[in-house]
Amino acid sequence: AIYAIMVCMGYYRELSFRDLLRVSARAARTTAVVMLIVATATAVGWFITIAQIPNQVTDLFRPLIDSPVLLLLAINIFLLLVGMVMDLTPNILIFAPVFYPLITQAGIDPYFFGLLFILNLGIGVITPPVGTVLYVVCGVGNIKITKLVQGMLPFLVTEIIMLFLLLFFPSLSLTPLNWLMGG
Repeated sequence: AIYAIMVCMGYYRELSFRDLLRVSARAARTTAVVMLIVATATAVGWFITIAQIPNQVTDLFRPLIDSPVLLLLAINIFLLLVGMVMDLTPNILIFAPVFYPLITQAGIDPYFFGLLFILNLGIGVITPPVGTVLYVVCGVGNIKITKLVQGMLPFLVTEIIMLFLLLFFPSLSLTPLNWLMGG
């Protein structure tokens, strides 16, 4: 960042000191909003862990081990809902260790589950009400969140359809994976 500032100010002379202060203030505001959302989502993750919700989640999904498709469907719906209110990293840290034993007991390929897991949580960070990425884009693009959500709605629906296509047709992702891994 410092190098880019020096190049813009010294070599290209496209950025004055006044512009630098204005850009820095705007970046600080955007960062503060995003960090507030991330901090709140992390606090929710901490409360979830302290309340031993991961153990309760394991007990909730354990009866579905005999039906891998139902287990994956239930986990995906759960992750989609949780992903809407918590950031990606706390979700991964909290729920990956919770679901890993369940999916291995159900005979589900861990790579396949990892793909669904990350895709699902990636959808969550662009989905209201929290959608941390939405607020970053709104801050950088200087647009209202309602306008952004309306514009990205077709993409969001497409991603959800893709998630469920992968869920019900695992060969869409496992065949290229097996081909790349040589087996």
